[in-house]
Amino acid sequence: MHRALTIAEIVHQVVEEFSTAWICCHKGQTLRALAVTCRVFSEPALDIIWSDQNGLGHLVECLPSDLWTISDDTTPGTLTLRRPPRTITQQDWVRFDTYARRVRKLSFGPPKSSLRSRTMSADVFHWLSSSRPSHQLLPNLRRLYWSDDMPPGCYDYFHMFLGPRLCTLRISGPPPQSTTSHHAILSALDRLSQIAPDIEVLSVWGYQCEGLDPRPIPGHVCTLWRRLWSLRLGSSLTMTYDAFAGLSALPMLAEAALSLAGPFDTKCSTRNYTFPAMQTLDLTSETMADIRAVLSSCHFPRLRRMSLTSQSGPKADLLNRVLEAIHERIPHASLVYLKLHAGNTMDVGEIVNAASLRSLYDLHHLVYFDFVMGIRIALTDDDIKEMAMSWPHIKHLVLCSNASKDAIQHTWTHDPRAWTTKPTLEGLVHLARYCPSLELLALDADTSGAEAYLEVHPGEGYHSSPLRTIHVVSPPLSAIKDVAAFLYAVFPNVWFINGTDGTVVGDTWQLVLHKVDVLRGTVYEDEDEEDEEDEE
Repeated sequence: MHRALTIAEIVHQVVEEFSTAWICCHKGQTLRALAVTCRVFSEPALDIIWSDQNGLGHLVECLPSDLWTISDDTTPGTLTLRRPPRTITQQDWVRFDTYARRVRKLSFGPPKSSLRSRTMSADVFHWLSSSRPSHQLLPNLRRLYWSDDMPPGCYDYFHMFLGPRLCTLRISGPPPQSTTSHHAILSALDRLSQIAPDIEVLSVWGYQCEGLDPRPIPGHVCTLWRRLWSLRLGSSLTMTYDAFAGLSALPMLAEAALSLAGPFDTKCSTRNYTFPAMQTLDLTSETMADIRAVLSSCHFPRLRRMSLTSQSGPKADLLNRVLEAIHERIPHASLVYLKLHAGNTMDVGEIVNAASLRSLYDLHHLVYFDFVMGIRIALTDDDIKEMAMSWPHIKHLVLCSNASKDAIQHTWTHDPRAWTTKPTLEGLVHLARYCPSLELLALDADTSGAEAYLEVHPGEGYHSSPLRTIHVVSPPLSAIKDVAAFLYAVFPNVWFINGTDGTVVGDTWQLVLHKVDVLRGTVYEDEDEEDEEDEE
């Protein structure tokens, strides 16, 4: 053996090169060959082979074969326990522990490759937890991924995988009816700050369990994780204002997705907290007032992506204050993603217009803007032009109302301005002219007068090649072939047009898309359709 192979760093480098092979099956064969070649390569090769495990089946099969069996009673190929024929000794665990200490990443979920271990029944988890209660099952585990397709009984033993070396924990919660599983996860999280103080990524995302109220996170818990940079908590875990403010003390926190536990008092807006490393923020709350309280008292100097969701819709004046808070507290040069969603206000008199949105026009680097509110959005062609000139890099633009159909119909019936405060087809040309990267567009447009627009060169020669998807609310108000001809001239590569308000509207726009495909030459028009057009 060459003397260079006596240097551990060189041996590990050789094994690492094989571990990053492109073809997974060749990688496994090569590593297994290295593991049995000689003692020099055996240890580092085994470390890589066992470092990433999907389930515990492979480890349990390292125990003596008289302790376990493969059962087909419920799920085919499930690993279950036999009744122990003898007393379990420490010698029975030697092989198990030899490989368990090599595991760095453990996943429970759908198979990613043919190397996934067998499904385990809950009694195996119970036996592993109770056989050696003070023993750390996987002492060097750093990443744990727990899927929501695990049997409910297995969640009770979730705690036995937590250890001081754990730095990544991602949990997809159990089904809504599994109350005991929710309690097991929440109980383990209460002790996580003491068990895993160096946690870096924490994601607990799942269903809200019926009969189990959301649990507020204590304000002091998250501040103990000084190395935390990603925090995502689902609806079963909420965050009070003080707990959220405490996150500003974490110097590395770069992304957070949280549910706020309001209501917050008015004194919140008088405070001032800075989140120095925050780049992605996703907030969900019952009311937009709680979101405004957070925005009004916090600075995010490096924020790039923000998503705000309110279960109930805000009044127009409150929405204006939220947009003003975004303008004041978010850096204009860095924000590229902005999503604002709120429920229905049930007040047809509430309107969002360009005056409300104008505070966002200084976000000149915006690439993604998704604005869905439970109130009507009133915009003119000039408003669309100003918006398009303000956001030249926009790729995703959604301006939609999710108000109920009855409220929309009431507005159309009693407010004649409802039909005159929508951009026309000519207004969409501004998007083709000033937004050369636009790929998706969703808004309510007045499509009447398409025939008149076609009498001159449509769109004045401007067109947008990247646009692929258009969502609209109102049905086509002109002849289908005229609307299709205009859209094809301005957006020649559109391949999906869909109505967002009802099946009939969607079907009508599918006819428009079919005409666009005919003009593009990707489909041929039936003779019956040509005859119908001639009759018209």
